[in-house]
Amino acid sequence: MENNFYLKILHFAYDKNGGKFTRKDIQDALDLDSGELEKQLVFFKPMKITDRLIDSDVDGRSLFLTSKGMIEAQKYFNIKPWWEKTLVQLIMLLGAVAGIIGLLFIF
Repeated sequence: MENNFYLKILHFAYDKNGGKFTRKDIQDALDLDSGELEKQLVFFKPMKITDRLIDSDVDGRSLFLTSKGMIEAQKYFNIKPWWEKTLVQLIMLLGAVAGIIGLLFIF
């Protein structure tokens, strides 16, 4: 069975674009009680620090999505990074320009 709260929390954190948020922010956005929230956050913070998707600041109150978490969210939600979208658009634009120039030389 798929953990819907896991995906909702991952999406919530990804939407913050690397910005910080609190447990209360997640709790309010997803309408979770504090016990359920802490239970869900365990999935994001395994014992091995390099496997963490969500980590906390020194004070422990503010959370943020780690780079590994950003990559996981992009893979799961099939989100392409901005530079990849821009590259595809640039290639399409260059192809269109080349096509127009080609048509001009034919006529």
